[in-house]
Amino acid sequence: MYVFTFTSVVVAVSKACMMVPGLSKKPSDAFLSWYLRNGQYFEAAKDWLQYVSLQIKTSQGEKLADEFRNRVIGKAALAGGLVVKGFFSKDPPSEVCENGLTF
Repeated sequence: MYVFTFTSVVVAVSKACMMVPGLSKKPSDAFLSWYLRNGQYFEAAKDWLQYVSLQIKTSQGEKLADEFRNRVIGKAALAGGLVVKGFFSKDPPSEVCENGLTF
């Protein structure tokens, strides 16, 4: 779940920073750089989620598999959203972005 949470933070910071003018680094470039270094972990986590969901679907049905997948993704998105909200509530967006785009 950590990988999904961290990925949601990276995506949310990148998106939020696209609206901030005058940054020294383009958010899309920062995201791409992060993905080239870390995408393998995100892809492995997606594969794990798909594998576990398939096992649940096979043994307990599609509804429970969907609920599991939605719960994992939902918790990661919620946790990531809270982290990003915290970042932007403490410092000015330009400062958050300059520091945050170094992921």
